[in-house]
Amino acid sequence: LADRPTIGVDIGIKELAVCSHGEVFENPKAYRHQSKRMKRLQRSVTQKVKGSNNRKKAVRKLAKLHAKVSNIRKDSIHKLTYYLAKNHSIVRIEDLHVKAFLKNHKLAGAIADCGMYEFKRQLEYKTEKFGSELILVDRFFPSSQICSNCGNHRHKMPLKSRVYVCPDCGHTEDRDLNAAKNIDRWFADIFIPVA
Repeated sequence: LADRPTIGVDIGIKELAVCSHGEVFENPKAYRHQSKRMKRLQRSVTQKVKGSNNRKKAVRKLAKLHAKVSNIRKDSIHKLTYYLAKNHSIVRIEDLHVKAFLKNHKLAGAIADCGMYEFKRQLEYKTEKFGSELILVDRFFPSSQICSNCGNHRHKMPLKSRVYVCPDCGHTEDRDLNAAKNIDRWFADIFIPVA
């Protein structure tokens, strides 16, 4: 365990995860890529006569596509959580309240597509399996609003702002990478700047 580094992970929608050492894991966005086909198949099912063989075929095609989307999502999450748990002694992630995020109708589809709950669930059992420690950072910790260089707290940073610029030290960094670094340095409500 001592030879494995610690890591902070910022879970997101655009990227599945951004790690504190700079590695970015793309979100496969499986549902988004298949949504047009899914809608077409759904329409096809509703247009068929109930109980007919054609409707049964259409339902099977739709179910197969749903399974494909689910498998793509699960596979990417499995590979990422395996990597994090096996190669790091301590993994820190935000304790996100997924149900609250899903109430935002503009983001609900994208949030559901990245499988945040499944990510946390898999990471919990894999860290235990590999002898790593999973630390859930308080969901109210403002990881994207703190400068990872000097510790300055910038109040209110809109979600559309993708680059963090510190008003004190001028440090400029990708918003998610800045958040991941802050998550990695979070410990029991104490923020430790680089210094």
